[in-house]
Amino acid sequence: MSETQIVDELLLTAEDLADRANQIVKRMSTQRLRVKHEDKTLMEIPLVAGVAGALISPGLAALAVFSAILTKCTISVEDTKK
Repeated sequence: MSETQIVDELLLTAEDLADRANQIVKRMSTQRLRVKHEDKTLMEIPLVAGVAGALISPGLAALAVFSAILTKCTISVEDTKK
């Protein structure tokens, strides 16, 4: 009977984890990643797309961030939900 209780606890934990992940994705969907250089916006994308791109190609994402730092770009995450 104790095995059933452990399984129930694991299922509850998995549900909580899924709910938390959904909350994070919903919050990220209202945020935008913006790259600026001297008051000119070079790129503006949803934060979810930026995170997905970094997961798909982390080397390219690191190169992009390094390039932005070298060219003195500003990288910001802005919440568009008002």
